[in-house]
Amino acid sequence: MNIRPTSFIYAVYFVLILTVVPVVSLSRSLLDEGGFSFEVSSERSLLDGSYSKSFESYFDRNLSFYDLAVSVMAAIHYFVFSEGSGGVVVGKDDWLFSTEEIDLPVNSAANLEKNLAIIASVSEFLDALDITLVITPVPAKVRVFRQQLVGAWPQSRDDVYRYMLQSLQHSEVHVVDTYAGMNAAASSQSLFFRSDTHWTPTGASIIAQATADYWRSEVGATSIDLTFSTEAQEVQKLEGDLMSFIPLAPWFSSWGPAPEYFQPSQTYAQASDLFASTEINTLLVGTSYSADERWNFAGFLKQALGRDLANYSAKGLGPYRPMYELLTDISVFDGVDLVVWEIPERYLMDSYSELKFSQLLSRNADTQLAAAGLTVSPTN
Repeated sequence: MNIRPTSFIYAVYFVLILTVVPVVSLSRSLLDEGGFSFEVSSERSLLDGSYSKSFESYFDRNLSFYDLAVSVMAAIHYFVFSEGSGGVVVGKDDWLFSTEEIDLPVNSAANLEKNLAIIASVSEFLDALDITLVITPVPAKVRVFRQQLVGAWPQSRDDVYRYMLQSLQHSEVHVVDTYAGMNAAASSQSLFFRSDTHWTPTGASIIAQATADYWRSEVGATSIDLTFSTEAQEVQKLEGDLMSFIPLAPWFSSWGPAPEYFQPSQTYAQASDLFASTEINTLLVGTSYSADERWNFAGFLKQALGRDLANYSAKGLGPYRPMYELLTDISVFDGVDLVVWEIPERYLMDSYSELKFSQLLSRNADTQLAAAGLTVSPTN
């Protein structure tokens, strides 16, 4: 536990806040409404609790003791002990990390093996359809900015990325080493937000280019069908998702991590390509890293690949369910020859036992490929 030198000053300040603010808030409420009073009625009794409910309702409307208490406790944890509530780990220089990148789920090792087997089985299934699957992992924020983490990172977490690459390569699955490019740029560019789990547009752009470079060098694709350009938009302020675990607002917002700003962008097909073929031959499947338009990963990927694409990514579902849902209707793969599956490293040790990939792929293979004489035996 790291206690800051100014902890005593903060503690005294918080005690004053706890005692003074409620008194001032109550006094102001009473003065504004001309005092507190009950409406007396012959139909109400002191014994049936109705007056108690009125009293409680009044305070709920006029006082914010609960919100204040939450902010005070969050401030004490953050300023005195450099801690947040469950779900976040406070690092150096106001860097915040999700516990999903640090804590180990139950049966994490077994989950990892099952999840890598799912990826291999999906790759095998798509290969039978003459579709190339390229895995684009999102390295853990902790991995890229390890120097900002206070304390140790579990060794089993540290080993995941290397093991994933080796396992998928052994299974002849196309997988991009995205960490190499991120690591090379980490010292000079902003790749992840300090107060959010996601990459910045710069980080998204680097990984999009790495994916396209891999596709050309390892898969052997050389043609560029379309030309895209990316235009910067107005700078926006970021409300980091990890700040929900440090609820300092509204009382102590100015004392929290400094606000972050970013410049979103949009990608367009150039005018000369507007009337080109509209056939989609590339699909993108993934998480909020791909689905959230603020990061523009789909746009950067279009530009880097020189191809238009359909984005089947989703927010809040993890990386496996969007792919599972996509596979329930394989007609979407008609005319497709490339699928990019974006998978954050931090999800690889979670359980997805509710998703029956093996049965789904076997059923698809039986119904869709038997006529062509192809046999697929996915494993899970």
